[in-house]
Parts: sequence; structure tokens; C-alpha cells
Amino acid sequence: LIGARMAAAAGQTAMAPPVALPRGATYFLSGVMGGSGAGGSKELGIAMEEQDYRGRIRHAVLAADSTATIVDPLEMGKERAAQLYPHGTPEREMWADDRDVRDMFRDVVSAAAAADVVVSYLPTASMGSAVELHAAHAAGRVVLCVAPGSMRGNWVVRSYSERVFDDIEQLAEYLVKAAQ
Repeated sequence: LIGARMAAAAGQTAMAPPVALPRGATYFLSGVMGGSGAGGSKELGIAMEEQDYRGRIRHAVLAADSTATIVDPLEMGKERAAQLYPHGTPEREMWADDRDVRDMFRDVVSAAAAADVVVSYLPTASMGSAVELHAAHAAGRVVLCVAPGSMRGNWVVRSYSERVFDDIEQLAEYLVKAAQ
């Protein structure tokens, strides 16, 4: 009953059938990265939240559809950083130029809008993810969010998500049922 109430609060029914996801679809992995800049990880030369959820979501997608293509903005950022900055560039100098940040963000948002499915992990609010979800939804893409706790009620999550999950395990079960 509690799950049904939470689903209803998010504008969903607890027993709604899965949206059919085509085999070989492109999945964009959205989710909190920099957040407010307080994270302890420094993967791109900036303070980031832990990114371990990306591997878990990648595994869930590929377990449901081994032919899926994964687009990961963290990997996009690593590739861009390697192009922009010579090895050994001090972290404080990375991403200091607003043009580089703008170009990277534009490319990430474009990738989200071009993917067949966007899967977003949002244990906390993320301005970047909100823009990705908006762009994907506007492009008619399927948006799936893992939004535990109070994030389930977030208006961006509720407005743009086809389905909302409490955890990655629920997402994984759904993906298996939804893969055609």
C-alpha cells in the first residue's frame, strides 16, 4: 500500500506495465556528478560526488540488453579533458575556461536528447541532470529515474520521468521486463 501511495504521488500506478524498450537502444547515464562541488572524488579535476552508481546502472542495462549502447557523460568528460589538457595539468587549471565548460555541457545535453533512453540516478538534486532530463523529454525520449527518498517527489523527476524507482535493483528488474 505504501508503494502504491508513493507511485500515485509521483503520478504513476504501482502496477503500470513497463514501457517497451527496443533491443539495441542507446542509453544515456544521467545523474549527479558535481552537485554543489562538495563531493570527495576528483575524477575530472573537479570535486564530484561518488560515481560508483554508473557501473551498477551500466550492468543493469547490459544484463537486460547485451546489444545496448551506453553513453556516459563522465566518460565524455574524461575524453574531452584528455584532449584539452596535457598530462600533468594542475587540477585548478582544468575546466577554468567557461568556453570549455559550455561546450562540454552542450555536448552532454545533446547526447542525452539523442539517446533512446535516459536513465538518471538522483539521490540528490542535480542542475545538470535536470537540464538533461528536460532535453530528453522534449526530444520524446524515454526517461527513467532512480530517485530514492524525498527525491521521488521532486518536480523535475515527476515531470519528466516515464517511471521512477527507489533503487537500482528495481530499475534492473524493470529493464529486464521492458526489453523487447
